[in-house]
Amino acid sequence: MLKISVVIVNYNVKGFLEQCLRSVEKASAGLRVETFVIDNASVDGSMEMVKQLFPQVICIANTENVGFGKANNQAFKVATGDYIFVLNPDTIIREDTLSVLVDFMEQNPDCGACGCKILDPDGTFSPTSRRSFPTPQVSLYRMLGLSKLFPKHPKFGKYNLTYLSENQVTEVDALSGSCMFIRKETLSQIVGFDEQFFMYGEDLDLCYRIQEEKWKIYYTPATEIIHFKGESTKKGDLKYVKIFYGAMIIFMEKHFTSQYSKIFTFILKTAVWFRAFVAALATFARNYKAFVIDILLFLFCLILPEIVEQSVFGGSKWEYSLLNAPIYALITLFLMRFLGAYPKDKSIRLRPVIYGWILGFLCASSLPFFFKGMAFSRLFVISGFLLGGLLLCGKRIRQYLKNKGTRRALLVGDEGEFLRLKDLLVPHQNPFEVVGFLGKESKAIGTFLQFRDAIRLHQIDDVVFAEESISNAEMFALMQQITDLQVAFRIFPKGRNHLLGQASLSDLSNVPFIEVAHLNPFTSVHGYEKLAALGWILAFPLTLFFGFKTYRFMFSVLKGKKAIVGCSKLQQQQLPSNWKVVESLIPVFSTEISPEKITEQYATYYQRKNWLLDIEIALRSKN
Repeated sequence: MLKISVVIVNYNVKGFLEQCLRSVEKASAGLRVETFVIDNASVDGSMEMVKQLFPQVICIANTENVGFGKANNQAFKVATGDYIFVLNPDTIIREDTLSVLVDFMEQNPDCGACGCKILDPDGTFSPTSRRSFPTPQVSLYRMLGLSKLFPKHPKFGKYNLTYLSENQVTEVDALSGSCMFIRKETLSQIVGFDEQFFMYGEDLDLCYRIQEEKWKIYYTPATEIIHFKGESTKKGDLKYVKIFYGAMIIFMEKHFTSQYSKIFTFILKTAVWFRAFVAALATFARNYKAFVIDILLFLFCLILPEIVEQSVFGGSKWEYSLLNAPIYALITLFLMRFLGAYPKDKSIRLRPVIYGWILGFLCASSLPFFFKGMAFSRLFVISGFLLGGLLLCGKRIRQYLKNKGTRRALLVGDEGEFLRLKDLLVPHQNPFEVVGFLGKESKAIGTFLQFRDAIRLHQIDDVVFAEESISNAEMFALMQQITDLQVAFRIFPKGRNHLLGQASLSDLSNVPFIEVAHLNPFTSVHGYEKLAALGWILAFPLTLFFGFKTYRFMFSVLKGKKAIVGCSKLQQQQLPSNWKVVESLIPVFSTEISPEKITEQYATYYQRKNWLLDIEIALRSKN
């Protein structure tokens, strides 16, 4: 019997990795399969989980993040399978995926690699399932947006082959690196991935070299996987925009330079970097959109009193609106941002807005004492700040009330899993009401055949699939029935206290629905600590009562070189260097922690770090 080597590169996606390995385990029934997990220095306990729950899996633990291609090559060198299955950790495969892909390769001896249908987390077909090489012509159509305007045109829709049916077997240029089934003989000829690609582009390069060796690459819709996408890479980060487009440049220089003139190649590179600039700009706009909008809203509130005065009395020279108001708006909003009003997780925070508003008003009131040219009517300042503060607070309260509504969920599974999920949700007051379950029992609100009707009738927002009660093939089929409805899909793993969703893992056993954040690096010194340090310094000489060493420490906090609450100097040396955490005055854990637990404990703290938690830790340290 032919042997398959499944190769998974992991980076801080413990929950997704577990589910992926479970799906591989199911798909391995009746087959000879060996599974490799190469871990790129994760800090979320991934390796410990694999060793405990999947002892048969071969683990390779790297001490640093060596990149996707190099990590895969580590497993390729020791893999003994006739076929190598490169798989992302944030995927789930169907029970028949391995057998279907083996059969396809056996029936097509000229096939060096094949891929299958990839579904997005909402159950829709992902265009990344099959691709053409980004030749100058194909890249031009994509950059100009013609591929989106005319997806069914054979010329303009060539990159993702959108003019072809997703349900037909197709010979393609390239596959997605998230799911590549490769013949071992082919892989030996091309010597694995090119390691100069850290991440992105290595799959295109591999496919290009496979075809240079006269092998064919096919896409088959006979089986499917779900790809949750982006959990381990966070593609929205500017860092990954740079890596992605940098990889495209490497690919072009490697394969297209000899085919085209230097002038044409230069134009193409310029176009790629321009596209990267646009993508970076779009990422920046997404990250700072709320902040910029609030600046404009607050500025409008500050100049409104002068607008009213001008319309009623006339004669205003607009000096206040042109000078004072913009300065006051910028000072106030930057104070709000400094205090944490715009967190990366997009959560709603009212306190930093109020504190920033008060401090901004105090600054605006005191500036005229130092700069006589900024002395204007106090009525302008007071009324403008009052309107601006109410508007920004009201905006957040409205958003909070809008998000507070309870989402209605339906579990697809059996009564036991339905009751287990309800028990987990009760003590946490999650915004999540499980209205019933679909299954074979008499207490179920319907069967799988009534899936779509049940969703519409009960106004379901979230569908939760119980892994223990439903096969992956059944789950994939149900998801594709309702891709046109606004429904979120989640998976409830067997015996676990968390839910898997699109690029997130919701933990029900601790704090409800915490998003597992990218753990590298943390923000170890927050704005409120710098503000507290400034207050401490300004309170001189009263604070000297606590010692001159503490006073000097606060200057380091103000510079961002130290933190008030965090880890001790000894603990800092035990934590991964790429976290970039700094020594603190008050350590979170005053007792010794084992090396195995310290990263996990501090990872949890730094994800949840906020001023209330730090006050609690500081008070506890004095007891």
